[in-house]
Amino acid sequence: FPRIPDEWTSFQVHYRFREAHYHITLRRVGDNWHGPQKIHLDGAALPESYLPLHGENREHHVEVEFI
Repeated sequence: FPRIPDEWTSFQVHYRFREAHYHITLRRVGDNWHGPQKIHLDGAALPESYLPLHGENREHHVEVEFI
């Protein structure tokens, strides 16, 4: 797991998978970056705590909250 400074409350990652572009915002809501996550893909909550990657030619917006 990457080391993230304690004073950071959020950061962004831009990731390309095949032809798809993912704009990912990671936000710390709780006390640390290791807690359970809530993940939203294009505005819809995901039932699992992982992000499925699709390679279609499209942009996706992802929000990950560490609670």
